[in-house]
Amino acid sequence: MRILYKDIWVDYEFVDNGCESTTVFLHGWGGNKDILKWIDADSNSNKLYIDLPPFGDSDEPIQPWVLDDYVGIVYAIYNLYDLKKINIVAHSFGGRMAMRIASSTDIVDKMVLIDVAGLERKSLLTRCKILHYKWKKLLVKIGLLDGWFMVESGSEDYSALSPIMKETFKNIIKVNQRKEVKKIKAETLVVWGDQDDATPLSSGRYLARRLKATLVVYRGGHYAFVYNKEDVIDKVNKFFRS
Repeated sequence: MRILYKDIWVDYEFVDNGCESTTVFLHGWGGNKDILKWIDADSNSNKLYIDLPPFGDSDEPIQPWVLDDYVGIVYAIYNLYDLKKINIVAHSFGGRMAMRIASSTDIVDKMVLIDVAGLERKSLLTRCKILHYKWKKLLVKIGLLDGWFMVESGSEDYSALSPIMKETFKNIIKVNQRKEVKKIKAETLVVWGDQDDATPLSSGRYLARRLKATLVVYRGGHYAFVYNKEDVIDKVNKFFRS
């Protein structure tokens, strides 16, 4: 299935089980709509899986996007099918979308947030590195430092992105969503890896504390939940059926 959104085609799969509620699955950056299917998240709901652009079978945006552009995809499909209350299962970047939706509307009943991004506080070391980078950039600009000293910061994933997606990525990661958390009313289950170096466990603890949510911690990193499939399926389905 495809929907035309902001002049690009977005691929999605809608499983209509004839239920009043729909569970929306939002994958992380670089993922696709199939990554979270195994969770299932309660048979008593319809299912919506989305390839978030430019990943999976969706097109690349024709100009840099911000977080609300991605959130708009969910609203577009929500309106297309005239949905009512939704549940959300989200990992990493998808969690940014979930928090934005749940903090700004009342359409979300329950959420499962897995190692979600958007809550990290930059350490003193990170802030110093950023200041150092900006200082070198200024020196290059005014001619006091050779340009070859300037290397593009970021991971290999970032370096592989197109110019449009690099700007999109920067637009998204600069947003801290801690202020949005206090506006969330949806009942939430928080799942985290204790060795996650992309979205630290401290963010998961903060989220669980502010939302008065149950925190499930697995040994492992950003994808620890994948290595604990049976337990995740059990806990998530019990949460949605409670």
